[in-house]
Amino acid sequence: MKKVTSALLALTLLLSLAAGALADGDAEPAAGMDTLAAAVEAAEPGDIVELAGGVYEPEGGVFTLTKPVSLAAAAGAQVEFRGAVVYDLAGTGAAGEVTLSGIRFTAVEGQECAAALVSGRGRVLNISGCTFTGWRYGAAVYPDCRSCKIRVSGSVFDTLCALSFAGVNGNGVLSADSLEPAVYALCKYDGEQRAFFHRFDASAAYEDADFAPGGDFEAEYPFAALLRSAQGYEFCSSLAEAVNKAVSGDSVWGLRGGDNDAVAAIRPGVTVYIREGASFGETIENYGILYNSGKVNAVTVVNSARSLVRVTGAPHGLDIRVTDTAGREYVSEGSRGEYMLAPGSYTFTFSGEGWYTAAKNVTVTADAAQSVEADVRARLSFSDVEAGAWFYDDVYAVYTSGLMDGVSETAFDPYGGVTRAMAVTIIYRLAGEPELPDANWGYPYADVDAGSWYARAVYWARMNGIVNGTGDNTFSPDAAVTREQLASMLYRYASLAGADTGHEGSYEGFSDGAEISEWAREAAGWAGDKGLITGREGGAFAPAASCLRCELAAILVRAGDVFEK
Repeated sequence: MKKVTSALLALTLLLSLAAGALADGDAEPAAGMDTLAAAVEAAEPGDIVELAGGVYEPEGGVFTLTKPVSLAAAAGAQVEFRGAVVYDLAGTGAAGEVTLSGIRFTAVEGQECAAALVSGRGRVLNISGCTFTGWRYGAAVYPDCRSCKIRVSGSVFDTLCALSFAGVNGNGVLSADSLEPAVYALCKYDGEQRAFFHRFDASAAYEDADFAPGGDFEAEYPFAALLRSAQGYEFCSSLAEAVNKAVSGDSVWGLRGGDNDAVAAIRPGVTVYIREGASFGETIENYGILYNSGKVNAVTVVNSARSLVRVTGAPHGLDIRVTDTAGREYVSEGSRGEYMLAPGSYTFTFSGEGWYTAAKNVTVTADAAQSVEADVRARLSFSDVEAGAWFYDDVYAVYTSGLMDGVSETAFDPYGGVTRAMAVTIIYRLAGEPELPDANWGYPYADVDAGSWYARAVYWARMNGIVNGTGDNTFSPDAAVTREQLASMLYRYASLAGADTGHEGSYEGFSDGAEISEWAREAAGWAGDKGLITGREGGAFAPAASCLRCELAAILVRAGDVFEK
């Protein structure tokens, strides 16, 4: 009896998958493939393993099953398989079906066919509700199979050929309702012989058919070349016509001989496949990628001059990925970060642990060396500073510039208060941490230990009139700094730094201006006029309230222009 293992049973039976939801685009393919392999290993022949929503990427681009176990997307799940599924069922006993259901198969480099039955006897490869994108072949039955069939229902084939099968040993197509938008519905091959058919007729006995069955079928490339672009497929009367029309991201198949002269050049980002007797009639310039199948007439190709592109400013540990508009990836040549690229458009993507991903679009010109700067930002490690928070950019700026530290390696404490010791230390850093004279400073405050982390900053601030004590020869380093105290400290520092302390605004511009202490009113008016302190809800200055760490980060960023001399 066929057993279906659902996601709810995964915890106890280990037969279901947990690759992560596809909605946020952040699935963990490796973990998904490990779980898939374990599920298939635990399954019995005839079982169905249900796949949770996610992206699955098998190592090497192919996942091989050696027992007749079916794979099906769980109800409502979006499942993408970036790679091929291959059934190698030699010696597995009795005939029966294996099913692939509800899966989107996306083409990967190095694999031509998405779903294949490569060996077995009397098996049916059942394709139901699947989508195939970018493949040469959608589903196939290989010559080592005997009396094996393909059955298709409710599936979409955005491929060159939807179904392919070996016309030997009784293999064939059992049924198929629609094979669009594949260029060819069917490819039948037997040894070196091969035939492509535009349409599929479920009533035809393909396993017994001739390679050119006549009737409504057209076989053996009824056109010279095929152009595949973002707009779809276009049949061309010559290879030259297809290549001259192709732009970056397009693919061209040269399928048979003909008038293929007058090819100007293969443009950057264009891929050309030459097959079975097709050839260019002259030497061409190749700025793209050219595949010669080995069965074609000799082709002389002049590769274009390439230019050196060097990546600068890439921190250690940063990953660099270079792709063209067709998504093809290029590797560095020589030193890390040096690329020899043909003229065209490329995207340089920078990523890595501890860095935000950044991308730059670059146009490479012929014979002109150029540099691309890896302009990346370090990723904040603070779990309490969300990327969407209003203060995120401010915290990032003050942290990366060294003005403020976190309270730990993983926390910034944005809503925590700022102590007087913190405030003075940050202003000291803002001033560039100037050296203090080597004379005996004395101890102006009884509660400031000369060995404390904030001692130098406090002494510097005291010597330069930035701060006053809190009375009785004390500084109160651990007390929260109030907003009016901070405004006064910044105002005095601005004067020391030679910054503009003139202002037209007044403390009376705040809704609670009357509550501001008389000694802080001048500083409050200046801070408001310069936009350093914008007020809290209702335009209140909140003079006696503690300044929050996120507020201080924002104030320091706004102060950047103010303190310029």
